[in-house]
Amino acid sequence: MEIVKSNKRQSIIDLVKFIAAVAIVYYHTLYGRTDLHFSMLYLLVELFFFITGYYTFSHFRKKRKQSGGESWDVRARNALKYTYKKFKAMMPYLIIAIVMQYAASIIIADSSQERLHIATGLPFEFLLLGTQAWVMNWPVWFISAMAIVMPLYCLICQAKNKHIVLLTSLLACIVYYFDYFRFPAWNVFGISPLIRAFMGLLMGANIYIIAEHVRSAKRGLLANKKVSSIIEVSSIIFSFVLMYSCENSLNMTSYRSMILILFLIYLVIFFSGKTVFSSIYSPVCNYLGKLSMIIFMIHVAVLRFIELLLPESEHFCRAAVAICSSVVLSIIIYQSVGFVSSKLKKNRNNPTPSHDRAVTA
Repeated sequence: MEIVKSNKRQSIIDLVKFIAAVAIVYYHTLYGRTDLHFSMLYLLVELFFFITGYYTFSHFRKKRKQSGGESWDVRARNALKYTYKKFKAMMPYLIIAIVMQYAASIIIADSSQERLHIATGLPFEFLLLGTQAWVMNWPVWFISAMAIVMPLYCLICQAKNKHIVLLTSLLACIVYYFDYFRFPAWNVFGISPLIRAFMGLLMGANIYIIAEHVRSAKRGLLANKKVSSIIEVSSIIFSFVLMYSCENSLNMTSYRSMILILFLIYLVIFFSGKTVFSSIYSPVCNYLGKLSMIIFMIHVAVLRFIELLLPESEHFCRAAVAICSSVVLSIIIYQSVGFVSSKLKKNRNNPTPSHDRAVTA
């Protein structure tokens, strides 16, 4: 690793995303057991929403500084264009994940009727409407929900006064996360995942605005790089310590709220740029960060195949195989998609001359 003044990708966030993706793989090996440790790792999905919301808000604030005021019609077009580009880049990986998941589910289905029911969800998945299909409960609901609410969030990101965004969205987030965010009351179908995705993205906007204020602070605890670094590391470590608790713990509600606050503190301090870790650059961490979403998308399909091949395996053996398999398969998928994409791009940029042209030459 090396220290740099600025870098396009923030390596430590990429590393955190990779660790979070691996932790979510482990969480899904618990099969919903609320009496086991680390059964609160599902909260790491919120961390992904927060980070995505931050980067999206950051993109539009920078663009606003460059372009100045725009009509709401132009802003709406910008929102749709950004959403299209973002999810278009995900589609090769998403298609592979969908095919894997549905193939595994159809193979292990008990009857032809069940297989037909599962197959009816495919068109919705390819249209990123899986959360509205009420067929398959798997992690790609995260992408479906985000794709649906992203245009509206992008429109909010282009609001003229960011402090109005902060006041309204912070109030909405407090009400949601402390009063309505419950497990297992919410699910991955219907309006619940859309609200969850939207509020997570809104929290990302809050993190951006608060981090800007922390960045400009000249005095106080967070102005000291060493102190802010200690608080930053402590907050993310302590959040994992709290997630070690069982979901049926007596203090589960308080723990959940504290974990989300710790995520907020960690991201605000990191993105303020006032810590040692925010300026670290590591190609390895960046690469792991790119794998994180692929791991997130494919790991349930991997788990289903493990159930098929190793039905009698113990939990920790199954978890180790699932994590290793998901990481290795993600590397293969990432490299394969990258190779095909580069070949297609090269062919577009250097088209093969027609037969007639070649003869004339």
